[in-house]
Amino acid sequence: MRKRFLALTLALGLCLGLAAPASAAEQDFVIENGVLTRYNGPGGDVVIPDGVTSIGDDAFSYCQGLTSVTVPNGVTTIGARAFSWCFDLTEVTIADSVTNIGNNAFWSSWELARVKLPSGLTSIANNLFAACDSLSEISIPDGVTSIGYGAFSECDSLTSITIPDGVTSIEGNVFKGCENLTSVTLPNGITSIGDNAFQDCENLAGITIPDTVTSIGQHAFSGCKRMSSLTLSQNLTTIGNSAFFRCESLTSVTIPDGVTSISTGTFSRCKSLANIFIPVSAAYVSRSAFEGCESLTDLYYGGSPAQWEGTSHLNLDDYILENVTIHYNAQAIPAAVGGFTDVQENAYYADAVLWAVDGGVTSGTSATTFSPDNTCTTAEVLTFLWRASGSPAASGGNPYADVPAGAYYEQAALWAGEEGLVSGSAFGGGAPCTRADAVTYLWRLAGQPSAGAADFADVPAGADFAPAVAWAVEQGVTTGTGGDRFSPDTTCTRGQIMTFLYRALA
Repeated sequence: MRKRFLALTLALGLCLGLAAPASAAEQDFVIENGVLTRYNGPGGDVVIPDGVTSIGDDAFSYCQGLTSVTVPNGVTTIGARAFSWCFDLTEVTIADSVTNIGNNAFWSSWELARVKLPSGLTSIANNLFAACDSLSEISIPDGVTSIGYGAFSECDSLTSITIPDGVTSIEGNVFKGCENLTSVTLPNGITSIGDNAFQDCENLAGITIPDTVTSIGQHAFSGCKRMSSLTLSQNLTTIGNSAFFRCESLTSVTIPDGVTSISTGTFSRCKSLANIFIPVSAAYVSRSAFEGCESLTDLYYGGSPAQWEGTSHLNLDDYILENVTIHYNAQAIPAAVGGFTDVQENAYYADAVLWAVDGGVTSGTSATTFSPDNTCTTAEVLTFLWRASGSPAASGGNPYADVPAGAYYEQAALWAGEEGLVSGSAFGGGAPCTRADAVTYLWRLAGQPSAGAADFADVPAGADFAPAVAWAVEQGVTTGTGGDRFSPDTTCTRGQIMTFLYRALA
């Protein structure tokens, strides 16, 4: 609140200083040689006039009363801070002709909830949407190759995001303070994750860092209190100070071979961390690396006692290790559940994974990994549901042009159509399956029973999926994602869908 009060005070002062005299409607826009340099109108829903090719720096900044903006074809550039501090702005539509948007363009436009970014955009500028508190979803165009410093920092309503395949680095502070971010999909090709990149993303449930990543910056994931699953890149060499500080739900971590040091505070205050694997390549382990890890009981070391003693590791008599057993010449942390190193006994999905694997609903993504945080497509989820239902044979032909003969999900798709789980002429198997989709499939399979209202802030009473969510809660299939949210538009993970199936069908 203090941040907003100070900002509003500053905005009022600037508006008084910049106030334009009363003018005719055509003078709402100051345009010079195709550049819109300033908007002096009353706000509301604004369409940029034809003939404008560029929106200049600060053109709409501190414009109170502006609620929506349409940027038409012909505009190619939006300048720095162009729409910053527009406190009433809720929606922006940007034509595909725009190829460049400057730094801080939408900074602190708190009510901005919907933005359509142009398909030709190749970079997300520094602090582009920083402190846009209401921004709950955004699609980053496939052509984007870089995401700048702090681009989505403090976007409190953002729940999930997919980074395009062309992006090669996550810069510092990009998602810092995104308190409700629960899932992130990082593409292969990223080589580094910058300082503070995901700091204080308190609801981020887990992260799989692609094997192309070689470095993780300082405090990159510190304060991710609910992160219970962490898979590090096999080619990682550098982990910054306090990178996973206060990740209070982490229970097990495997440091890959190639990491040469575990530095100050790397895993300190990870109060649930019970076991960790340290490779022989780690010649230095800071005394504070595991400070405050009160649950740490087992340390698996890839080398011999002599190798441990011969390098700059924690001393065996250090108080941090007084309740820790060191297992020398270890190859890995023993699998906790079902032979999977990424499924620990206390994970909410542990029993569901065992049930699913034993029942042939699914298998692991490798001999030792289940990848519970990997997101699922519609084809995958309906195949899991079909298998959990006994893999019944479909009675009719294939009505879907987008379901090729012999596809692993062919029978599941036909069965889902016959059971009324899906409708329409296209199956859409490659589309992401949201949490709302998943519970809707289960609800329809159960016969669409009635239930009381779902008590979630992000489930409107009139939403198509609201009855399914209400039923799922009533049946104990789900309790939401925390903070009075169900996160209906978040893509369902493997851990989540196995849990839904287990609770509904086991």
